[in-house]
Amino acid sequence: MWRAIKACRKRIGTIAWPLSTKLTAMYTGIMLMILVFATVLAIGSAYYLLMRQLQTDVRDSAQRVTAYIRLHGHADGRALDARNVVPNVAVVVYDKHGQPILDNYARFTVTDPLPLWRMEAINRTVDGESVEITRELSYGFWQRCELANGTVYYLEFWREAVREKTFIDLMMRQIVISLLSSLALTVLAALFLSGKVLAPMRAMLAPLRKIEANEMGHRVPVPQAQDEQRELAVAINRALDRIEAGIRQQKQFVSDASHELRTPITVIGGYADMLARWGAQDPDTLREGLEAIRGETAYMQSLIERLLFLARASSGEIRLERRAVAMDKVINSVRQGANVMDRGAHQWVIEENAPQVVAGDEVLIKQLIRIFVENAAKYTPEGGHIYLASRPVDGALEVSIRDEGIGIAADDLPHIFTRFYRVDSSRTKYTGGNGLGLAIAKDIADLHGADIRVESVPGEGTTFTLVFPTTDEPADE
Repeated sequence: MWRAIKACRKRIGTIAWPLSTKLTAMYTGIMLMILVFATVLAIGSAYYLLMRQLQTDVRDSAQRVTAYIRLHGHADGRALDARNVVPNVAVVVYDKHGQPILDNYARFTVTDPLPLWRMEAINRTVDGESVEITRELSYGFWQRCELANGTVYYLEFWREAVREKTFIDLMMRQIVISLLSSLALTVLAALFLSGKVLAPMRAMLAPLRKIEANEMGHRVPVPQAQDEQRELAVAINRALDRIEAGIRQQKQFVSDASHELRTPITVIGGYADMLARWGAQDPDTLREGLEAIRGETAYMQSLIERLLFLARASSGEIRLERRAVAMDKVINSVRQGANVMDRGAHQWVIEENAPQVVAGDEVLIKQLIRIFVENAAKYTPEGGHIYLASRPVDGALEVSIRDEGIGIAADDLPHIFTRFYRVDSSRTKYTGGNGLGLAIAKDIADLHGADIRVESVPGEGTTFTLVFPTTDEPADE
């Protein structure tokens, strides 16, 4: 039955009907199966019990009549009276030639002998056994009874459920009427319940149809009931919030990227026009133009490379070449490189450098630390100190970069890892970069399972702390 229900539900699910119609059809189908099963069970049970009663009546009558004949040594009319025969049981007694001699219903005459083939079938049985016949709502059997004096009788017992058949027919009519009425009520109840159940979903559908890429302000209503529909509405609204935030961020990203690329292209175009007019006659103009074009080209190349890195990181295309990295060597390498690039403008100090090992991509880890080192050098006045440190803390490794720069305002701290975000919008690309460095640092840290903490006091400096999970593996050479 359950297989039939599952198959029915699967077939209904593939039909292009409204959900309310599918639910109604499914509920009605399930109820129909239950009612049909109950009807078959009830009729089958009634039929079984009735047949058992017919057999009991016939066999009780046969036992009493046979006992009477054997006791008295002959068959007479008293053998078929009410004391021996259960009501509604027909009994016929035949002599050894198959002629009826007693009949409690007077259905037979001397011209209705027992058929020869039946007598032969009865004679093949052992004395006391019977030849049974079961028909629809009737039961009977024939039995051979041989007395001690050699007298042979053939006994026929038959019981038809005449009165019970009337009851069965009436019960069948009532069951059919009840079945049809129950189905009608089931359809009405299913329509009502499916409408009530789907009403919140229909309410959700209206605002969803209004949502477009340029109009994400609509949200689905949240039902008051604490049920699955409320959970669905909350989940949809949260998904819409994330989608809206993503679209907003994408629009801002495209706008900022367009702005960042428009400026160098405009500069290159302007210098190209200038060179076309006066570059051939004026060497200074030619040199100035070429240097400007080279600088803008380098800036555009750096910007595009960073944009490509962010795009690959967002799509999960970056494959880490994981290995055991000795972080003390990485810190020393980054410090030496920064000192060379800085040309002595700042004092680089390693406060602590623990010999710890982390699992990750050494190239990307160096790039991650360099981003914070470059930021520290960019916003620290000449002659200021920049401190590097790595120390084990609670089973992890903390790498900190602390500067004595201008600091970051508290309102700006939550946004510094957003793409193209600059703490001071008045900074140019030469002093404030393109706003992608910290976004890249955040992606690299996420790839390595590292956390980033920021502490800053405007006018005093900023400290970036990276927390890496460590490993017990020996560092690769």
